[in-house]
Amino acid sequence: MLPTYPPHPVNIVSARDFNTRLSTSVKKAVEKNIKLLNLQNEFEIYNTKIMHNNGSEMIFAGVNRSVDSFLSMEDIDIFWMEQAECLQDEMHIIEPTIRKPGSELWFVWNPYRRTDFCWRRFVLNPEPDDISVHVNFDLNPWWTDELEKTRLYYQKHEPTLYPWMWLGEPRDEGSDDQILPYSMLQKCVEAYKHRPEISSLGVCDFGFDIAEGGRDKCCTVGRIGPCVEHVDLWPGTSGDMYPAAVRATNNMREFPSQVHRVYYDAGSPMKGPLLMQNPTWGVKAINFGGKVGGPRRAYETGRSNDTVFSRRNIQMAQALRLRAMNSVRLVAGEDVPAENCLMFNPNLPNLEAMLSECTKPIRRANPTTGLWEMDKRGDDAQAKSPDRFDALCLAFARDSESGLRARN
Repeated sequence: MLPTYPPHPVNIVSARDFNTRLSTSVKKAVEKNIKLLNLQNEFEIYNTKIMHNNGSEMIFAGVNRSVDSFLSMEDIDIFWMEQAECLQDEMHIIEPTIRKPGSELWFVWNPYRRTDFCWRRFVLNPEPDDISVHVNFDLNPWWTDELEKTRLYYQKHEPTLYPWMWLGEPRDEGSDDQILPYSMLQKCVEAYKHRPEISSLGVCDFGFDIAEGGRDKCCTVGRIGPCVEHVDLWPGTSGDMYPAAVRATNNMREFPSQVHRVYYDAGSPMKGPLLMQNPTWGVKAINFGGKVGGPRRAYETGRSNDTVFSRRNIQMAQALRLRAMNSVRLVAGEDVPAENCLMFNPNLPNLEAMLSECTKPIRRANPTTGLWEMDKRGDDAQAKSPDRFDALCLAFARDSESGLRARN
């Protein structure tokens, strides 16, 4: 059967992150199929585009180095993006450009991070008219015995990599450097059913991460003992601290427990505006990049905090990890004090976004000092700051205020 064509020309943009080698791009596959269907007489093949004799055109382009060039493109019917896991802020330019009536956006990607644009846009927050197809090895009509042997090997010997490599899941267990792997955070949600009685939940603290503009956002996280019971995220302050202080204060007033202390990012002058709202609260600034808490206190046998951590930020992040590890043990049936765990209320709004964001930060040892450092953007310099993670660290800042011990 001969292929059928639409009654009008169709303009297609086929894009990928870097399209510097068209010989290895989808263009080569399109050319191959033109020949297989014996349609060479209907197409003209150029270096960066393919044209049909009905006026249709397919252009091949790279997004990373020429994203602004999409602003001048007109009359695009289909924007087809391969390797779309790389997309982040580029979509703020591309998406408004594809505005022709009936136009379509096609994205093909192998999930990597849960914070990537495609995962957030099409898996976490899809639109009603989105069409998503989850394609795995079992749908491959050209599957070979060699591939099946390889798949079974990874299923048996690399169980943490297998869901990412073969099942199209994000790489939750990216490496040993990941501070809060997704599987560990899931246990923190599961651990909520083991939360202590209300009378013994412990202190109620709020973490308040302040953004003064740009892509970052303000965020408050409230916890009662080990339990995260509140998360609120809103646009940055644009330099005016007062509206942010009012919203944070309202969050605390609506909280079902008396707030003991508010920890906020010392990079913003928020203490005064907060105390204007309620002078009875304990308000304390935390310098993420400052010195560790309890520098001479033992972190573990033979090692003090100042010989383990470079700054307060990695110390607070490691405190969360230790709590999360306790939650894993608690869910497994071990005798672990619930108050030493990290627990997320399953009914938190946008819980999945919270957990996904918390998987991003990684830790590494400084090659010169050997001290632990943190990259909260996870080696992605272009990524936005994980505001929920920062506020979560602040909510549990009490853990490292006088020093942190690795053992209970």
